[in-house]
Amino acid sequence: MVFLVELQPDSKAIDNNTNAIHFNARALLNNLRKFSVFLCT
Repeated sequence: MVFLVELQPDSKAIDNNTNAIHFNARALLNNLRKFSVFLCT
């Protein structure tokens, strides 16, 4: 998820938003990874 880290300017509200986005994206990636493993096996 490194590519999301530097997209936003520094600001408390935006930091909170990017943290939420990173958390959601990480959860989504984990689900996709499980799903792709399920598809590939």
